[in-house]
This record gives sequence, C-alpha cells and structure tokens, in this order.
Amino acid sequence: MTKVRRTGWREGMRKISLTKFLQAELGLSLAASKQVVDDVLEGRQVLLDIPLEKDANALAHAIRELGASCTIEQQK
Repeated sequence: MTKVRRTGWREGMRKISLTKFLQAELGLSLAASKQVVDDVLEGRQVLLDIPLEKDANALAHAIRELGASCTIEQQK
C-alpha cells in the first residue's frame, strides 16, 4: 500500500478541477472530494491510500499539476 500525503497548496490551485479529479479518480462522493480539498486549504494534511505505487505516482503528479503539493510514502 502506498500513501499520498496532501501537504499543502500553492496560489492558483484549481480547487474545482481538483475536487472533480479526486471524485473521478478515487471514487469519492462530491462531498468527500470537496472535504479533502477544503482540509488542505485549511492547513490539514490528508492521507490518501493508493494500492499500487504506479497509481500513487500518477495521482501525485496530477495533484501537483492542479496546484496542490503532496508526497508519496511507502508502507512496509
């Protein structure tokens, strides 16, 4: 299991695009996706569990492209 830790955001983050992306890619409800984005905007870190490392890397890349910062943590 790999975790993607959402650690922050930068000015110009595309909040609506990121919310829709998380909803589509992770199968979250719209409310849950919005909560993840709002948590990061309010300074709280969010951990997303991703089963495959390659999927976690792709997700992290897409999240960064939309203006959020994140790190990838390997679980042993």
